[in-house]
Amino acid sequence: MPFFFIAAGYFQPDVTRFDFAIVARPLKRLLPLYIFWTVIYDLFFYAKYGAAALMRYNFNAAYHLWFLPALGVGIAVLQAGRAFFGLRFMTLAAIMLALMGLASTTYSDVLGFGGIGGRRGWLFALPFLVTGAWLARTKYAPSFKTAVATILLGYGCSIAEEYLIAQFTGRTEFFSHDFLFSTFPFGLGIAFLALWLGKNSRSRLLFRLSAFASLSLGIYLSHVLFLWIFSPLINSNSFAGIGMLAVVTSIASALLAFLLAKTPYLRRVAT
Repeated sequence: MPFFFIAAGYFQPDVTRFDFAIVARPLKRLLPLYIFWTVIYDLFFYAKYGAAALMRYNFNAAYHLWFLPALGVGIAVLQAGRAFFGLRFMTLAAIMLALMGLASTTYSDVLGFGGIGGRRGWLFALPFLVTGAWLARTKYAPSFKTAVATILLGYGCSIAEEYLIAQFTGRTEFFSHDFLFSTFPFGLGIAFLALWLGKNSRSRLLFRLSAFASLSLGIYLSHVLFLWIFSPLINSNSFAGIGMLAVVTSIASALLAFLLAKTPYLRRVAT
């Protein structure tokens, strides 16, 4: 998820003058997607579990769709903010939001704010978008070694960070947080790798696989639906079962995204 936010920030125009369109454009593009898929998931959830269960989710069973309004509002804030105040100011604002997000979620127990928790992904949207905007402005061209080293650094630090949090909080069971300090270098490393591949790769396989990039949004939007469908049918108590569930869900999601992309009136909700 961090990579998609960084990529979205990378492709935003470097505006210096405010125009209402720079605020309206991302909201017009993403909020209808959010409404459409929320209705689909809520209807499915209602049919499967009933009205009482849906009410417990506040009529928002599609918990993984948080990124759509977060991305839309984040892009609008980024573009309006740098038109009025500049990218440096927005960077400071993004850092403050990231610190607030980590303090109120991942580190809430460590800091004595027990019971807050949650994801609060909207607090992390702007930091990743700003990262992408700086990559575009500086035209930074990372080497393959830099990309891999940054990914490994982020991944290694995430393991160490989870361990330290567990030590401070006394948690004994395995637990993975949605966002960490180390999420930022890990996401940046993935962005570095994408930039390097875009400029240096001559692989025919990667070129052919890139044709599926337009389906990635539809795959992500629909995959939880297929997890709900296939989970009762596949025993996921083993690595083999988890792998089978992942493969079947991925294929079904890709097929649905492909069919939606080929349907004129539904193409917009999948690509």
